[in-house]
Amino acid sequence: MVAISVALALFLTALSLRHATRPTPSCPPSLYLPLFAAMGTILAVPTYVQTDSFLANLLWMHGLLLVPLISRSSTTESTSKMAATKRKFNIRPATLYTALLGLAIVIHGMNARAVIYTASPTTSTIRQLYNTIFSHSAQASISLDVVWVAIILAFWWMTTGSLIAVVFKIATLTSVAGVGVLALTGVNWKVVASIIPILLLLTFGLVQLGLNQLRKRNIKRRKALLDNLKIMDNEVIPGTDRRPPTKSSVITMVGFFHPFWYVFLCG
Repeated sequence: MVAISVALALFLTALSLRHATRPTPSCPPSLYLPLFAAMGTILAVPTYVQTDSFLANLLWMHGLLLVPLISRSSTTESTSKMAATKRKFNIRPATLYTALLGLAIVIHGMNARAVIYTASPTTSTIRQLYNTIFSHSAQASISLDVVWVAIILAFWWMTTGSLIAVVFKIATLTSVAGVGVLALTGVNWKVVASIIPILLLLTFGLVQLGLNQLRKRNIKRRKALLDNLKIMDNEVIPGTDRRPPTKSSVITMVGFFHPFWYVFLCG
């Protein structure tokens, strides 16, 4: 057993390196029913805090998560009809993810609301959360898992997608984080407003520099592609005794260079 933050990081790494080779399977009741029940135990955690039932609720939570791992689907001929009947109650993974996400948002929203109402008015919420996290080693282990999982998911979300999407997401998240830090530290907004144009110019310059580098690489790759295809592009064609020298037309290629397409054509 390892901490959930480490396990999730390894899982996301394996997921990003894996290429789907078969259709996504459906989720049987033996998978999603224990997960929904486990979400119920998570909802009940605040009720059992500092009571004799807290450990029992915690054990039920982890025990329910093990049920899908120990359950096996029957493959014998005598139970084929029963297995076909069970498949009728299967749901799509996307549906399961959406339902779990919705339940998680509701549960965390209710708990966050309870924390806000019970917080001390004389101490900042950030300070109270910090003190709670490091109040006990067991509490720190659980709380820091949540913090690191959030950081891992944020970086995974920022680094997936096209180049434009990655740049946009990084800029958006950086801006939101910067505004949050400035709001907490009470920095002069006039100073911030004077820095924004500089950051915009820097971002514009970096984007232009990246596009120029991309154009230079594409010119070389385009030339190599046309050479492999034996296509002459805007070059002088030697003449003969009966025909004067001519110049080939410019070959138009639409879209960005794709290395897989290049390998397919030239390999």
